[in-house]
Amino acid sequence: MLDKLVAALNANVSARRLFIEAHALTPALVKELGLERMFGDESPCPKTAGLNGGAEVVPIGRVA
Repeated sequence: MLDKLVAALNANVSARRLFIEAHALTPALVKELGLERMFGDESPCPKTAGLNGGAEVVPIGRVA
């Protein structure tokens, strides 16, 4: 049991590290795909909850 718990914790730490590494590559991917033109001065990226402690929330449309 302890071996399985340790393996699960290690997998969790590894997954978190991979998410952090993948997130750091986002700007390069956005530029490579040409998506930087999607948002910018004319149409800034909307604020999201919790971003830098901001209170602004983008409402999610209701699906009927």
